[in-house]
Amino acid sequence: MNSFGCSFGCCLVFSVVFLGQVSTLPTGCKQKPNQIGQYTLKCEGLSLTSVPTGLGPLSFIYLSGSSDHKNNITALRSGNFDGATKLFSLEISWSQIQTVGTGTFAGLGELHNLNLANNNIRRLTANTFKGLSKLRSLDLSGNKDCEFDRTMFTNIAILEELNLGDMNLRKIDNSLFSGLRHLKVLKLQMNNIKKIHQNVILNIPSLQTLDMNGNKLRGIPEELKSKLKAMTQIHISENPLQCNCQLLWLRELAERFYYSKTDASDIICNGPARLKYSSFVNVPKSEFVCIPPKIVRCQQETYSLPEHQRLTIECEFEGDPEPSGIKWRRPDGQLMDGRGTNHGQYEITENGTLIIRSVNTIDDGSWTVTAYNKTASDDLAVSVHVNLSTTPTETKPTRHSTPTAITKTVTDSISTSALTRSGTIRQVSNTTIQTTTTTSKPFLKTVDPSPEEHVARDDGLSVWVVAGAATCTTLAVGGLGAVVWCLVKRSKKVVPSTECLRHSNPKKIVVYL
Repeated sequence: MNSFGCSFGCCLVFSVVFLGQVSTLPTGCKQKPNQIGQYTLKCEGLSLTSVPTGLGPLSFIYLSGSSDHKNNITALRSGNFDGATKLFSLEISWSQIQTVGTGTFAGLGELHNLNLANNNIRRLTANTFKGLSKLRSLDLSGNKDCEFDRTMFTNIAILEELNLGDMNLRKIDNSLFSGLRHLKVLKLQMNNIKKIHQNVILNIPSLQTLDMNGNKLRGIPEELKSKLKAMTQIHISENPLQCNCQLLWLRELAERFYYSKTDASDIICNGPARLKYSSFVNVPKSEFVCIPPKIVRCQQETYSLPEHQRLTIECEFEGDPEPSGIKWRRPDGQLMDGRGTNHGQYEITENGTLIIRSVNTIDDGSWTVTAYNKTASDDLAVSVHVNLSTTPTETKPTRHSTPTAITKTVTDSISTSALTRSGTIRQVSNTTIQTTTTTSKPFLKTVDPSPEEHVARDDGLSVWVVAGAATCTTLAVGGLGAVVWCLVKRSKKVVPSTECLRHSNPKKIVVYL
């Protein structure tokens, strides 16, 4: 490999004098002036490994390889184009460029056209294009998975033509092009864009040509109707368009401008099934109908699992168009909305599946899944039962040497409430009476209180009692020393007596003896 940008043995080197400046160029490069004295340099298909040096006062430079014979210029750096201060157009495509350094184009204040297509550029920032204050046309197509955001356009705000085709773009931020007030031509062809928000286009006031060919669009927002009517060219062929009521507005425009402004013959319906492969402009208006969203089924209607386990609830949805949104409502009312979104420990996938990374007591109860679009929705309830994984710690009481019957009367709406111990533990309320024979080991006992029950408080703090709509309170029960745990309503969280007062509306009481 020699130092002049050619593979060894493939080319020689010659020198060209530009107004007293020597430019060293690989053999095979062609340079000539045009009728007004502007010089053009072409070094195409030469397997270059670097940018030739000493370029001089050129107006047009073409250093591109081809799909079959790529260059191997892996990086562009500051100083590569020193001396080319009058450069008007620069093309370096098919060259396997991976990085473009800050200041690479700093001295190219007259550059109007820049083509970096079909390289492997990994990242672009505002500094990448610093100094290109007159740039009008930028082609970045074919740089797959390149990272950039709206700040990339900070120093090239007067762009008129932008090509971001074949870059494996999946989503377009609503404000990505909002700073490009002079942009007339936008090419987003051959990407993987499934949806495009109306603001992406509405934020470009001067746009005349839009190329969305070869994406994954199933529809186009009706809010773009007036904008599209004012444009010159719209290309939307090779998209899986769903020919339903939400695209009827576009079909209505066909009679007015489709044949003259759009490649209409290539616009084909992908669905519904009865219209598949039909020409979009030839489908009768009466065929553009919609089917409301429907939740066909979920894998299970009820899920029961231990606390802290991962839970996945997958459901099947249908409708035409397919539901634009899926939302899940937790038993306590908290809403998670949006496909492909994360909400803390909750995730809604693109297909609407709910993933709870670690179920907790707050997840216990009836969940509601909703499939919706602009005009209709459908709901389905899914029950989740979280099995508590912890057991309250036993508090060992100091017992009397002789078993004693212990009784305490609770006033208010409960006529009588007592805990007794005389070979049997007995819980009495105004709803039920349950009896369990004691054993030598501690055990759990669960009682569902009536919603009308209230509580009474007494000194001693030996036993905690939970009832109905009231908070936890205490009863003195002599030497029994029982410990009551409360299972809080909604969250169904078992809490010890010291925390019980913080919770209202408990659903059950658990007595641990």
